[in-house]
Amino acid sequence: LSEMIFALDPSGENGLTQQQIDQIIAFTVAVMNRVKIGNVTEDPDVRMGALIDGAMKKRVEKQMREILVRKGSKILNGDGTLEERLNVLNLENAIKPIVYIDPNRAHGDDVEIFAPVFRIHVLEGGAEAAQARLHEIAFALTGAVIAANTEEAVDFRNGAPSGVFYPSSDSYAPTTTAAPAPQVP
Repeated sequence: LSEMIFALDPSGENGLTQQQIDQIIAFTVAVMNRVKIGNVTEDPDVRMGALIDGAMKKRVEKQMREILVRKGSKILNGDGTLEERLNVLNLENAIKPIVYIDPNRAHGDDVEIFAPVFRIHVLEGGAEAAQARLHEIAFALTGAVIAANTEEAVDFRNGAPSGVFYPSSDSYAPTTTAAPAPQVP
């Protein structure tokens, strides 16, 4: 499970505007819809294979069904149904990437499930709200921080309790990526 945390600030001074968030979400959905699923040993264009086993697929399906009954929760990619995301022809235990929004995130949703599931979480209150959310997460493997400038991105990253975070930069030169945040043992 990955979570895309967006710090909403209508003024754009301390976060992203709704228009910017919508553009990033649309781009993310388009990219996830193009991911080729299959047997990676048979086709070099395949970018994602199956989950580890049938039990993992059932676990992902169960968790997604629990999330999707909540008001405002919905899948944003494919045809918008969980059934479509779970149906991968000719590949047992595979699922298509799921991008979903859940404005009613509940305790327990932060369990790592190691599946191609991406939660969109838009937080009102700008960067401070996003930083507070980051401190609620019990784990973080990696993350990216997209901010108005490199200094803001690095400040956000430095406040992360754990995980490797790659901040955006004022330019897209690869040398501007800052060092990771401290790791939790």
